[in-house]
Amino acid sequence: MRFIHLTEPELETLEQGSRNHGKPYFRQRCESLLLSHRGYQVGQISALFQTRTHTVRQWMDTWLEKGLSGLYIQAGRDRKATIKDTDCQLIDSIKAEIALNPQNLDSVALVLEQQWGVASVKNNLNAL
Repeated sequence: MRFIHLTEPELETLEQGSRNHGKPYFRQRCESLLLSHRGYQVGQISALFQTRTHTVRQWMDTWLEKGLSGLYIQAGRDRKATIKDTDCQLIDSIKAEIALNPQNLDSVALVLEQQWGVASVKNNLNAL
């Protein structure tokens, strides 16, 4: 069994985070640590938040390693875009093609792939 033991200042910080933070995931992580401190087991916490036990243990690990900043979602977790913001000509071309055929992004992606040779244009269209 694994539990997190919190000091009084940590308790206050996590209670404030669980009540007042703007991000739901952050409030959930704060609450999970508070529950662990109160004696809830990892399995019980994961059942309450409908997540895997591995995830709850990860929250605990990042809390122990990084403190409060470890409860935030870390940057760089998403798939990296193959089209960069600096590719102005490509972006202009994408916008022009979408304006010509806004209801069929598959055909827009096909045209752009043929013109620019970017194999994953379709994956990037939703971000524009």
